[in-house]
Amino acid sequence: MLMGAFRILLSSNSSQWRDGLAAAFAASGRFEVAGSVDLDQMIQTAEQLQPEVVLWELKEDLLYMLTELKACCPFTVTVVMVGNPNRFNLLELVRTGVMGCLPLRLLPQQIVSAVELVVGAGLLCLPRPDLKTSLGTETGESKGTFSILSRREEEVLAMLANKLSTQEIAASLYLSESTVKTHLRNIFRKLGVRNRTEAVAAAYQLGLVKNGNMTMG
Repeated sequence: MLMGAFRILLSSNSSQWRDGLAAAFAASGRFEVAGSVDLDQMIQTAEQLQPEVVLWELKEDLLYMLTELKACCPFTVTVVMVGNPNRFNLLELVRTGVMGCLPLRLLPQQIVSAVELVVGAGLLCLPRPDLKTSLGTETGESKGTFSILSRREEEVLAMLANKLSTQEIAASLYLSESTVKTHLRNIFRKLGVRNRTEAVAAAYQLGLVKNGNMTMG
């Protein structure tokens, strides 16, 4: 095993796809490919290997496997590859432990770079949603959903998306930490989420955050 390398398990029913990714991850020097298996072997293999990362092709009829994977590998970082991200509820994916949701059309090196950010920097890596497809609403209606957030709460949410701590948000906005915590509680309540990660996922799901920046309208 490479010193400091993350052990990753790759799973898809396409052996060609897995082989291409395995070569890209091995070449990065940051990962050791611990296994490469078909989807029906993924849960059993992950439970045996307990890898730091599982990257697998998620299909709509396999959503139940997210819960199974989290149960048998609670400390494993899960990144999924999907054909059409807009067919999935990003917030629900995050709630089942997914830290990255990437489109299958990405090149192997792009996938490696994204997984490096998720694992190395702890970033939540989500696709930019098509509002009409993922929400079933027009853009204007989606913006209206976020009228429940005050301007200050939107600013705090944007900083959450940029991975700022409570202390850093307070310093940036010239607020006390207790005031920032109050804003966070209000954001969680209004969005119906339980923590920072879910709040950011909800913002991405509704198109309020794109590439770490707020979209004001």
